[in-house]
This record gives sequence, structure tokens and C-alpha cells, in this order.
Amino acid sequence: QLCGAKDFGGKIGTEINRCRVHSMMHRSNYITLSPKSGDNHSYVTDIGYKAMEKGKSLVFANGVYKFSKPLLFDNNEKFFSLNLLGGVSSHFTNSEQVVFDFGNSDYGIGYQLARSSTIRGIQIKGAGQFGIVIDPLAKNQNGSSAIAVKECMLDGFECGMVISPNGQTLNGENIHLHDSQIKNCKIGFATTHWQNKGNSVNRLVVWENVDVVLDGITYGQKVGVMPHIDIINVAGWSVKKLFQFEYQRCAVEVNKVFSESIHQIGEVSGAVTFRGCTFDAALDVIPEHHFKGRNVKFDRCVFSYYDNLNNKPFIMSRDSNHFTDCYSDIEFKEFGDGKNRYTNHMIHDKYLADA
Repeated sequence: QLCGAKDFGGKIGTEINRCRVHSMMHRSNYITLSPKSGDNHSYVTDIGYKAMEKGKSLVFANGVYKFSKPLLFDNNEKFFSLNLLGGVSSHFTNSEQVVFDFGNSDYGIGYQLARSSTIRGIQIKGAGQFGIVIDPLAKNQNGSSAIAVKECMLDGFECGMVISPNGQTLNGENIHLHDSQIKNCKIGFATTHWQNKGNSVNRLVVWENVDVVLDGITYGQKVGVMPHIDIINVAGWSVKKLFQFEYQRCAVEVNKVFSESIHQIGEVSGAVTFRGCTFDAALDVIPEHHFKGRNVKFDRCVFSYYDNLNNKPFIMSRDSNHFTDCYSDIEFKEFGDGKNRYTNHMIHDKYLADA
């Protein structure tokens, strides 16, 4: 797999200092493309299918690629692999980047029944429903697995990335969104059914205009599994909610969510553990609740407000949740008829008696 690519005098070369490889990749293993004026849809689609047949990757030279309709890859109900690779990390703005502009297309990039594929180093922009959609078509129950989206930016869509929104396709496992940024989307990343297992979101940046960062109740069967999480950075006073999911049938770990001025943590229940997270609430918003759920564990988490005045509570459901070695500015304002457990819980400058 190509580690990176740069434009050297109009030729694409490899940049091998970004990861360890045994040897430089042979040019015969990838196809290079440059942006065309006007619509790039037929151009990229045609070469993409040729690359699929020959087991090659597509490497895109820097520039803006405009598309009049979605870039869908579908191998007629047969599994395929296809890598779409930009030249540099594109999850922050940079003048030398690969940009896919889908305008008002229904969605951006679609993979139907894909395996072992990577999308990396591409800014994906548009005003349609989805930026990246895994299995957009309801053909049968077979779905994609083992897809990695890395170092990308998803900008302007209703939902940045979604798995199996068609309501019929299953699988959608081992799908990963890493080292990327989502902005100007109503929903960041969405799952849709109980078989969306083993997925992950790592080192995600959400700083601009996202209503819900992670969702499992809006598309498809509306019972999505929460992805495993390792580091999300949320800031900017424009993110309303971190999570919204139904009861989880799979054990999930959420590690190191660092959030500033969020309106809500959100809703999730079941075998979910939040570990080492900081939940910093917006000063000017009093939601119905900050967190609603049951049987959820919080381990070494911080619940606070950005002004550090220690005079506003977090509004939390009382329903068999367990808080261990956590900190809050003041005692939670609880609702519900159940009971929460507290172990070594600190409130401002003193410990709450274990209960």
C-alpha cells in the first residue's frame, strides 16, 4: 500500500518517510490522475473500474476535482478493493491538497460491497446527504467490511460518513475513520444497524458546526452500534451533542473525548465505558439533560463548565450508571427513578461518599 505521494515536477513519486515499508512501491501498482477542467465524474469512474480489475490504487495529484454526481464503485454484487489516495494529509486546510467537490450531488463517494480499501488524504466537500457512504444501495444483505478513511476532511454534507443507510444491507464491520476532521454537517459519523460491529473513530477533530458527532438512530434500521473511540477533540461552541444511540448490544469503549462548550453528552445505554473523557458544557445553554442512559460506566472523567465558577450542575439520568474516580464542579442534578453508583467521586474539592 502506498505510504504517501507528492507531485514532483508533474510526476507522482512516493514519500516513504511517513511509514515503514520494505521497499518503494512499483509504479505498476498504482494509477495517477490529475484534475480535469469541468466534470471529473466519467474520467475518475472509468479509471477507477480499470484499477479495480487490475488490483491497482488511484493516486490523485493536488487540485480540485469537480463531480456532477456521486462517485460510486459497485462491482455487481462481487467484492472488490480500491484505494483512493491523495498526496498529503487533508484533514486541515492546506493549499496543496486533493479536493473532491461534489456540489449538490446526492452524496460524495460510495462503496458497495467493498473489502480492504482505503480512502486517504482527500478533502470531500458538498451539499448532499452524505460525504462518504458505505453500501448506499439495497441490493441484498451482503455488505462491506475492512474500509479505512484516513486524513480526510468531510465538509458541508447532512452527514459526513454513514454505514449501510439503505435499511437492508448488513455487515458494515471493521470500518474506520482515523485522523480526520468533520465540519459543517448535521451529523458527523453514523451507523445504522446491530451488525455495524468492530468499527472505530480515532483522533477525530470536530471544531465547526456539527449538531451530532456520532449517531445511530437517524438512518437505515436506526439501531446502529456505537464505534470504539480513541481521542476525539470537540470545540468551538457550535457542537450540540456528542452521541445519540439506542441500547448497545456490544461492549464499546470511549476513550479520551476532549470537548469544549458542548450542549449535551447525549443518549446511550448498555455496555458502554467512557474512560478519561472531559465533558465541558456550554455556559449559555440549559438542556433538558446533559446525559441520558442506563448501565453506562464513567471512569476517570471530568464534568465541568468552561468558566470554572462551580455553580452550574450537569443534568444526568439516575439509572444504574456507575461513576468511578470522576470529577464534577458540583453535585449532579439527577432525574429518573433508579439509582447511580459513585466510587471515589470528587465534587470540586471534596470526595462524595461512596454510594
